[in-house]
Amino acid sequence: MLKKFLAATSAVALALGMIALTSLAGPASSASASTKQDSTATQDSTPQQTDPAYVIVAWKMPSWSGNDATWPQTFFAKAYSNSKDLNALDSQLTTCGTSYQVDVYNNSDVTTSLIAGGHLDRPGDPAEDFPLPESLGVTFKLVHNADCLPQDASASVNVSSPSCTAPGTATFNLVNASWSATTPEDQTVGDHTRTAIAASGHTFAGGATTLEVHYTVPGVLDAHAPSCYNPAPVKPSYSSNTQCGVYGSISLVDTAYITYAITAGDGKQGINVVTATAVSPYTLDPAAASSWVIDLGSYSDCYRPAVSWTLAGCTVSGPDTSIKELSITFDNTASTAAITFTVPSASITKIVAAGASETVTVPIGTSGSSGLKVYADGELLDQTDPVAAFDGCLPATVKADPAVAATCSPSGAVLDGSVIVDYQPGTVKYTITGGPGSVHIVANSSATTLPPGTYTVTPTAMPGYVLDPSTPASWEETIADPSPCSTPGCTDGQLSSSDSLDGCQPPTLAAWPTAVTVTNPTCSAQNGTLTVGELDGVSFFAEVDYFLNDSSTPMSSQTVSLPAGNYTVTASPHTAGDGLTGPASFKVTIAAATVLCADLKTLALTGSSPTGGVVLGYLLLASGLAIVAMRLTRRRGRLG
Repeated sequence: MLKKFLAATSAVALALGMIALTSLAGPASSASASTKQDSTATQDSTPQQTDPAYVIVAWKMPSWSGNDATWPQTFFAKAYSNSKDLNALDSQLTTCGTSYQVDVYNNSDVTTSLIAGGHLDRPGDPAEDFPLPESLGVTFKLVHNADCLPQDASASVNVSSPSCTAPGTATFNLVNASWSATTPEDQTVGDHTRTAIAASGHTFAGGATTLEVHYTVPGVLDAHAPSCYNPAPVKPSYSSNTQCGVYGSISLVDTAYITYAITAGDGKQGINVVTATAVSPYTLDPAAASSWVIDLGSYSDCYRPAVSWTLAGCTVSGPDTSIKELSITFDNTASTAAITFTVPSASITKIVAAGASETVTVPIGTSGSSGLKVYADGELLDQTDPVAAFDGCLPATVKADPAVAATCSPSGAVLDGSVIVDYQPGTVKYTITGGPGSVHIVANSSATTLPPGTYTVTPTAMPGYVLDPSTPASWEETIADPSPCSTPGCTDGQLSSSDSLDGCQPPTLAAWPTAVTVTNPTCSAQNGTLTVGELDGVSFFAEVDYFLNDSSTPMSSQTVSLPAGNYTVTASPHTAGDGLTGPASFKVTIAAATVLCADLKTLALTGSSPTGGVVLGYLLLASGLAIVAMRLTRRRGRLG
């Protein structure tokens, strides 16, 4: 069937004015420039909803016949509208050489099915749903775009490679086109863009009439680029073998362009060959030498032996045998090779490594020595000093270990004590260390004054003497802090005439215990006995004088026989300045024999028994009296 007839001129004029619209999916109806078949039209069936009332559909025709539609047509684009806008798709219908039929359909199921089919074979096939009335320019139109122009225009830029002295060069090429005046030719180094315009009746590939061409002009090549630079090797510096013990050497210093290597020889002596090689991708300067022969000469070791010696003091090496040790040091530290040292007279042979030294000892007897000859690798090196004949080493014997003493002042203050040694000037030296302040002194007399503390006393034999083997290596001695230095018997710590003698004794240099014991008469003996200065079986009679009653003469016997009666015994240190650790006065009684004539126990007046004799020391202690005393090492020397 044919569409209604329309004037061919009107159809063509309308079609030439259209522009393409955005593509939309779905089929469209076809129409003739002259007629539209009535049987395919339906009543206006706009959906009773908010959707647009119409669908504008563009169908692409296979060819252009001028006045009539051509068949079959394929769906190209669609648009929804509430008006019969035949121009809704014009912006999409602009491709050169193409023809379209544009229809306005009711937005209905029929139209939806038609678009889904994607083709229109002839008017009404498949069915179409046009709004009434149908007419050209109201419900359909034809569109034809002029034939496409040939795509034979081109524009390009060729850029040559740079050289070591010049940058690259751009060459501009055009076919059926010209360069825009707004982008002139630019040969400077860097990135550029030029715009080409196709000549009339021509287009560039793709149909465009303008084309942007981008190009880059490279700069001059780096002067040290592989294509521009050929590095020239330099002969390495070297040191020949000119002194003993030092090898020659060759200094190989690589660069970023050249490496050097010893290709013959060891680089330390003799003939050597050094070769230079270019680092890839460089090549060496063909005009420069790249290999050298270097003679380092011959290597020789250093032989610089030396010898030194020291003579020790006399020592006892055995019974009735004295020697002096001669220490000989073979010094090979300055040599670069091992050397054999010999002392023929002492039957000594030593191979000493390079850079090392060794020491040997040779005993020299009392007859002395005229000197020992020392050889190095068979050549005389030196001769030691002669040793004069000497007497055997003299023994030095320490008779006793040191004693210590500490004192108090009359006012009760602690005074320095002393360390007393067996002083033998020139024979034995005593070194005293430790104590408060960590002293380190050498005794220069028998007594060395020191504050209370613990000290180490070390004996050392002087030259020409040796210590007796029984002498200890050292002694540890403690000067005790005297306690107490003031007593309850002294009201102010000072000794005065009002103070009782046994209540406050002045501090002394040494202190001794006191004791008095008595025995009563027996049936066989009319007299009892009185014994003084004995405590726990130890006698202190020689250190303390005892006076009986008012006698000014000390007792000459430690035990005396006395009849029954009351006696007073007074004790006093034998040596001026010493003190007592026990009572200075005792009141004792020798009782008469009992009618039973029973033997009485002998009691020490130190509190051993409450019967028989009276222990005055015990009574004094019980009454709360204190004795001023300092425990000091007994004068009786004690052996180590």
